[in-house]
Amino acid sequence: MQKRQTDKHMAAFASLIELFYKFMEQVPQPTEEAVRRKYKDLNHRWKAYCYKNELTKEARILFEQEISAIWERKKKEASTKEA
Repeated sequence: MQKRQTDKHMAAFASLIELFYKFMEQVPQPTEEAVRRKYKDLNHRWKAYCYKNELTKEARILFEQEISAIWERKKKEASTKEA
């Protein structure tokens, strides 16, 4: 039963991350302001999901950590392309 619940939560998490990836891959690239708005929206949705499902504080910050890593990779890719 616990594995099924974990799988359900990870699927919800993955769907939000996928939405962010798709947003970041738009052509033309979204502005930084648009990225911030999308991040805030998706982060709010993840936190609401966590509270509703009584997930831990560690679970609530997973989205922030993952998006931060994505953002750093994107910045690195952009600076590599410019060089």
